Amino acid sequence: MMRRDLRTRIAALPLWLGLAFTLLGDTFLVFRNAHVGSVDFIFGVIGFSFSQICWLCFSWKRGRFNKWIGIPLFSICCLFYVFILFPALRGTGLQFVVAIYAFLSCLNLSLFSGAQVTGKICLMSAIAVLLFSDTMIALGSMIYIGQVLVLVGPTYLISLVLMGIGAARFTLKYNVSGNML
Repeated sequence: MMRRDLRTRIAALPLWLGLAFTLLGDTFLVFRNAHVGSVDFIFGVIGFSFSQICWLCFSWKRGRFNKWIGIPLFSICCLFYVFILFPALRGTGLQFVVAIYAFLSCLNLSLFSGAQVTGKICLMSAIAVLLFSDTMIALGSMIYIGQVLVLVGPTYLISLVLMGIGAARFTLKYNVSGNML
């Protein structure tokens, strides 16, 4: 029993590390009041990209690409990036970092939606709400559309709570042999 608990905790480690890396991103974006295009903003996006990479390590092993979510999501994201976001980011040094982050977010949502693990709904919802929050950041801070930035804080916090609940449910109820308890 002790060995299984340790293996389960190790399997859940990428979920918890991803949450920790969001603190790194927050340190640069929120606590240092980074403006779009600043070095702090780039480091913040890199911190959040590391969280997406951690979650990808988890979802890649336990998930399966869901084409019904993945293909439309990637299509919409690519169109949004190429025709709206990329022109707005020209000259800021953010084009590559934001593209990688968006790709990781879409891939994670597609993989989590095809996962068969305890906490799947919370994990998938966390990534979906985070993607919505990040879209509001893009619309409000990079494209300057209306008052959408008021949605960023609440949706971001909801995504972190959902990720924490999903990680806790997985950690407490998952048997590493592949069977849910």
